[in-house]
Amino acid sequence: MTIQEIDSFLQKKNIPFQVTRAPSEETITRYFSENAELIRELYSSR
Repeated sequence: MTIQEIDSFLQKKNIPFQVTRAPSEETITRYFSENAELIRELYSSR
């Protein structure tokens, strides 16, 4: 899944998250733990 695909998925779901710059590892970890359910949904819907 590309960044563009994830981005458009998040926009369709109306989630205020955009990949603008490379985030720090801490930010990535936090984002993934906060959005674990969404991410599981992303991958299971393929």
